Amino acid sequence: MSYALGDLRRALTHYEQCLTVAREIGDRRSEGATLGNLGTIYSALGDHARAMTFHEQALAISRALNNRRAEGQDLGNLGIVAKQLGDYPKAITYHQQALQISRELGDRQAEAQDLGNLGSVHMALDDYTAALGLHEQALQISRSIGDRRSEGQDLVNLGIVYRKLGDLHHAAVCYEEACVIKRAIGDRSGEAVLNWNLGLLYGQQGDLAQALMLMQNYVAYLYEVGHEQADHYAQQLEQIRQRVLNTQD
Repeated sequence: MSYALGDLRRALTHYEQCLTVAREIGDRRSEGATLGNLGTIYSALGDHARAMTFHEQALAISRALNNRRAEGQDLGNLGIVAKQLGDYPKAITYHQQALQISRELGDRQAEAQDLGNLGSVHMALDDYTAALGLHEQALQISRSIGDRRSEGQDLVNLGIVYRKLGDLHHAAVCYEEACVIKRAIGDRSGEAVLNWNLGLLYGQQGDLAQALMLMQNYVAYLYEVGHEQADHYAQQLEQIRQRVLNTQD
């Protein structure tokens, strides 16, 4: 979630009210879904332990109702929180169970998401070879079903892995392809962030002029949306600009 703190607090109040109603009328399916939403909000608020509790309760209901699709979603949420808590073995177990369900149901979109989540855990473990294979599988599925938003995120994930492996060329290629998708789907924030990261990659490869051009796009976007860190990134950009000017002297 990318909500402001106030939005999260309002959403929390809303879902707490929904949970009360669902329990009063005995709507177990709605109760489980609301518990999952509460878990996601608490995770966004940084209270991962409480998030885990809510997702566990949601999972128990999904299993009691034999709702396999919801069970897979709950397992995926638990895997994400377990990773945030640093419990990588448990995160892998949850995501593997979620992946098994998505394949059982033939849900290709969920399968790609589960593969991506597994890849992110392996990346956190510095197991870049495994992460690369998992993110490549996710990308292949996202492309096959025409899920452009997920395709863009898969490319970003692959770019991160390549960067960790020191393969800056392939990292840049992935970021550039992801940029095209972000622009096509109207994700200006995602495109701006990728411009900054691409700039960093070009800077590492010694192409400071290209780096400057890309990173300027990010800073311009921050000022446009009134981001509190705009001045901070503008200062970093100015340092790069000075380096470019010095190379031209």
